[in-house]
Amino acid sequence: MLWGWHLDATGVHESSGARATERPRDDLTDLTVLGWRITSVDPLREYRSSASYGATTALVAYRAQHDPSAFTVPDLASGLEQHHYESVGRIDGTYNDGEMTSPIMGVGFHDHSWGVRSRPSGGSLSHQFGFGATADGHFVISRTGRGDSSWNHSYVSNGATREPIVDVTGLDQLHDEPTARVVLHTALGEHELTGRRVLATTVPYGADYGARCAFFAGTLGDAACYGMIELGG
Repeated sequence: MLWGWHLDATGVHESSGARATERPRDDLTDLTVLGWRITSVDPLREYRSSASYGATTALVAYRAQHDPSAFTVPDLASGLEQHHYESVGRIDGTYNDGEMTSPIMGVGFHDHSWGVRSRPSGGSLSHQFGFGATADGHFVISRTGRGDSSWNHSYVSNGATREPIVDVTGLDQLHDEPTARVVLHTALGEHELTGRRVLATTVPYGADYGARCAFFAGTLGDAACYGMIELGG
């Protein structure tokens, strides 16, 4: 976030603006709080986290499958509306309760935020967000705005290539129905997600706003996948 001021015949005026890069130059430093430690192995790509509380210990590693993707809504700045960077990756680790060791594995989502983010009041935004993973790839849906004012920072990836998603249909059904057919439309074709809802809930973000979330399992094309979808507005 950039802030400045200038003086003219009518008085002192302030101005502000936002600037983003595709990949931030800096990252979080290593952090230790009580029995919890986070280590940045490869900035913006790989992290390790360990925790120890009495006889209970956990060790988790996160590895992003791609560089962070910049996401912003430049024409809807309200307050300190700053950019954030999203990535999907793999989580692996172990958990030990003092008697038994259990594996930890799955998909993780990393939101690398750079400041306070707010939204215009009055319900002027609609929002769709989601991520999922298959054995050899992943997809991300992240849309903000309505109609022609939408900004879409979404893609389907196999870990090596990415196809930008230009439209998504069927997300509401994934929350409201036991099963749903979601289609991820890209410039190269369509990817069909057949999902079975595992859990649907509403997460409150304030007195007048809540996001409908659905956790699902299903198939994306021929591959088994799982993930989470959030709908708000």
